[in-house]
Amino acid sequence: MQAMARAKAAERERITVSKRWWGIDIVMNDKLTQDVIAGVEGGGALAAGITSAFATASVITGGAAAVIGVALAAIFAAKVFEIKVIDNGKGVHWPISWPQWAALIGSAPAGPTAIVAVAMVVLHPLRNEQAAEETVSCEHWIALL
Repeated sequence: MQAMARAKAAERERITVSKRWWGIDIVMNDKLTQDVIAGVEGGGALAAGITSAFATASVITGGAAAVIGVALAAIFAAKVFEIKVIDNGKGVHWPISWPQWAALIGSAPAGPTAIVAVAMVVLHPLRNEQAAEETVSCEHWIALL
């Protein structure tokens, strides 16, 4: 039990983005989730992490990624209460369908404030049901059927 507590304490903040058939999924591990809730993490560092995760997943790059990253960091900070209610000790993830993504991108020319306005309505966190290391793909679920 103490080893698990030490591993939890040594955990680093992590955010990942993955493309799915239905859209994209932004996953925050529990360390990052708890730091956002506590107000320790946010702003520029979180925006940079999101922007970097977008580039790694080949979702969006450059200036557009930076604008979207800033807006999503603001959303994550604004939705602290929602995150706190949803979190089950494994972090949260933000599924964004392709139509939701189109709405976010479409509002980007007006800047981060417009993106935040759209995102406040269409984006909501969900709890991570598995540990970050255990991702279950859609193909896995189809195979089980």
